Amino acid sequence: MPNAEGTLTALEVHVFPPAMAGTGDGHRAFDLKEGSSMTNGTVGDLVVSNGRTLTVKYKGGEQKIVVPEGVPIVNLEPGDRSLLKAGVKVVLFAAQATDGTITAQAISAGKDGITPPM
Repeated sequence: MPNAEGTLTALEVHVFPPAMAGTGDGHRAFDLKEGSSMTNGTVGDLVVSNGRTLTVKYKGGEQKIVVPEGVPIVNLEPGDRSLLKAGVKVVLFAAQATDGTITAQAISAGKDGITPPM
């Protein structure tokens, strides 16, 4: 979420495994909350004084993001279809083809009763 001084405040932080480096690289509007955005990139600087501030760098720019205490921080890890069972909470990103078919592009599945943020 935008701050008056030009930084952003994180609502969530997702840490990608090395194999996913560069996934979704950039900064764009997002629908988590009105006025929110998503920034995917590489953490350049971390400042831990008067709060926690990350500098996230991506192709074409960078954003300074404040991460308050209590913000969910999720470590993503590779999984397989066995994680997808009745009752498991998921977040998925899908695309709709011109014929109306919807195909999942990525799925995050909760593990051990955890509900994935987003």
